[in-house]
Order: sequence, then structure tokens, then C-alpha cells
Amino acid sequence: MRYVYCASCGRVSRNFRFERDRCFYCGARGEIVEAKNAWQIYASSALLIGAAAVFVFVPIASDALKWLLLIAVLAVAFTLSSWGLSLTKSRILASKTGRMAKEEKA
Repeated sequence: MRYVYCASCGRVSRNFRFERDRCFYCGARGEIVEAKNAWQIYASSALLIGAAAVFVFVPIASDALKWLLLIAVLAVAFTLSSWGLSLTKSRILASKTGRMAKEEKA
């Protein structure tokens, strides 16, 4: 995945590697931005892999406990990944808008 900043609408979208450099929201040509993912995205992935290992290797007798564990893990993983994605997008926007303000002053 990569991030695309659109100067026309001022938003950041996430595209796959082989997609064109277009904004997801308005369709205008965007600028590819290199950004490191936030730790929350990696924590979400690790949580999902760990939960999968628990479901495969640990015998859980109760079906209700299995469902409860699955729902809790998915909710926490979704929350972490959404949080990390919003942090990364806000960092990109802050760097781009800060750079634009500096260029306008010069």
C-alpha cells in the first residue's frame, strides 16, 4: 500500500502498488508520498496473527468463549488499524500543508 496526496482536494488516500496515482475521492492526479506506518497498524497485524495461532493451537472447549474471543480480537484489531491509519494520514497532511505554507511565504 502507498499513500497518495491530492493537492486539489487536500486529502490523503491509500492506493495499491499497481493503481494509478489518482485521488480516491476526487479522481485528480495525486502525489505519491512515502510514509512509515504507525505502530498501531503493526500491532493490529500482530494481534490477528496471535489470535489465529491461539485458535489453531489452543483447544477452547466452549463455543461461546470462542465467539467472544473472536469478536473481541476483531474489534481491537479494527480499532488499532483505524487509529494507525488516521495518524499516518494526519502526519502526511501536516507535512504537506506545512510545506505548502512555507512555499507560499517564500
